[in-house]
Amino acid sequence: MTELIRNIERSLDAYNTQDFTAAFNFATLAIEGTARNWYNKDYISRYDYINLLRNYYWIMEPFMGLPECEAWKFYPGIKITDEKGRVVGGCFGPDLAEIVYHIFRCHIHHGKSIPSNFNIIGGTSDPSLQIISIDSNNIMQLNSNIIIALLAVCMSCAANKDLGTKSDYYLTLNTNATILTLKKCDDNETEIHLDILAIKNNEQIFPLKNFFGKEELLKNIMKSVSRQPLLSGILSVKQPTQLIYTIHYI
Repeated sequence: MTELIRNIERSLDAYNTQDFTAAFNFATLAIEGTARNWYNKDYISRYDYINLLRNYYWIMEPFMGLPECEAWKFYPGIKITDEKGRVVGGCFGPDLAEIVYHIFRCHIHHGKSIPSNFNIIGGTSDPSLQIISIDSNNIMQLNSNIIIALLAVCMSCAANKDLGTKSDYYLTLNTNATILTLKKCDDNETEIHLDILAIKNNEQIFPLKNFFGKEELLKNIMKSVSRQPLLSGILSVKQPTQLIYTIHYI
C-alpha cells in the first residue's frame, strides 16, 4: 500500500477522533503526493500545490456543502504575507486554496502551531455555518469538512488511478436539503426572512477501492449533487477583519 493511501487512512482515523490538526496534516501530505502524481514530477512548488486544489474545486465544493463556484470566493479581510513580504492574493485577498496552503499546510509541516486566530470546528449540518467565517472574537472558523474535501481531491484525481484498490476506507458525502419557509416581518417592512423548517440529511458513501482515480465517473456523480445557496453565516461580521501573518519557509 502506498504512502499516499496510508496518509488518507491516517487522516480519516484522526478525523474520526476529532483530532483535526493531525487529520489536516495527513490530508495535506496526501495532497502533496497527489500533486506529484498529477504533475508527474518529484518536486512541486507552492504554486503547483495551490493550482491542483483550484482544479479540483468541483469536488471540494460538494464535500464542503458549498454551492457551485463558491470555493472561488476571495477573502480580502485576511492578510497573509509570504517570506518576501508579498501579500498573498493582493488586494483581493487569498482564496480557499491559498488559506489551506499558507496557514495550515505550512504551519503544520514546519512544526508550528496553527495561528491562534484560526480554528477548525467540527462538521455541522447547520446550513447557516459557512466553510469560512469570522466570529465576534475575530477568530476565523474553518469547518472541518474541508479535510474530507481534501481527501476527495486525492480520491478523484485520475493520476492516482488504482492506488486505493486495497483500502477498506471510504469517504462520506452529506447533502443536506434545507426546507425553508418565507415570512414577512410585518406590513410596514419589505424584508423577507427565511426560516428553516427542516433539514433533510442524505449520505452517499464512496469506498476508496471503488472510486479511487475514477475522475470522470465522480464528475458525473457530482453534477447530480443538490446545490443550494448558503444562508447568511451566523458567525460572519459586517466589517472585514484583517488577520495578519507572515509565513517563513524552510
